[in-house]
Amino acid sequence: MKKGIKAIFVFLGVFLFVSASMQSTQAEKTYGIISILRTPQQLEPNKNMTVTVEFEDGTQFVLVKMLICQLEPVYRCDAFPRIMHNITDDIYTADYLIQFDVGTVVGFTIIITYENFTQFQLPNTSEFLGLEIVEPETGSYYIAAGTVSEVEETSGVSITYSSIAIIIATISIIRKKKKN
Repeated sequence: MKKGIKAIFVFLGVFLFVSASMQSTQAEKTYGIISILRTPQQLEPNKNMTVTVEFEDGTQFVLVKMLICQLEPVYRCDAFPRIMHNITDDIYTADYLIQFDVGTVVGFTIIITYENFTQFQLPNTSEFLGLEIVEPETGSYYIAAGTVSEVEETSGVSITYSSIAIIIATISIIRKKKKN
């Protein structure tokens, strides 16, 4: 009887170890990225799109870039990635002027460079942080930014993209201070 109970505890211990290992391996695939936010939700020609990336520890990177691509009707990318600016230790942001035609599907990828100059382009799989991922070519993954659409008249309060980035940075700083 005691051997049976002991065997159950050993089995549960092994199961918990394997489960924890699988979860930590899955967390590593994000390369320390906590969240990626893109504004506005609706892309319009000649308007800025702002992308903000929050890291667990952004101080380990020497460079964070964003590459914008036209995914449809023809797959092509900008010649040079846009450098993202570090607004706090853990938050990087970049603006991009939408210069695509109406009906164009746009996506982006994040390129992070570590202090040892190891570089990763993310996403690198079809699932990443619960975001919508597009694969225009086999093995090329992009975060879907949306389809460029006609300008719609809106009324009400207008908020700038840099204000949104500052709000996100403030929330992140407050969250970190509460943890400490």
